[in-house]
Amino acid sequence: MATSHDWARDLQKTAEFLLSRPEAEIGDSIPRTNGWFFSRKDPFIALVRALKPGRKEMGQYYVNFFPEGVNMKLSVNRDVVCRKVQDVKWECEPLLSP
Repeated sequence: MATSHDWARDLQKTAEFLLSRPEAEIGDSIPRTNGWFFSRKDPFIALVRALKPGRKEMGQYYVNFFPEGVNMKLSVNRDVVCRKVQDVKWECEPLLSP
């Protein structure tokens, strides 16, 4: 079972991780306990690229990015970074390449 100190240590690890990476503008994103929710593409892509490597997950409504080595999730509405090309097929912006 987790404790308040476990959570505090996780927050410290997250802060150290962020400070070790290039600074990125987060714009008007909404902070969450373990990351951010973005409504715009450019700040989302900028932070993903600053925090790479990691993994992308496609949800029904969101694209999520989980940087390796830290408990963090960046989320954006799928239609902000992807476009529907067929009824059930989406084409998305490359998150980790320039």
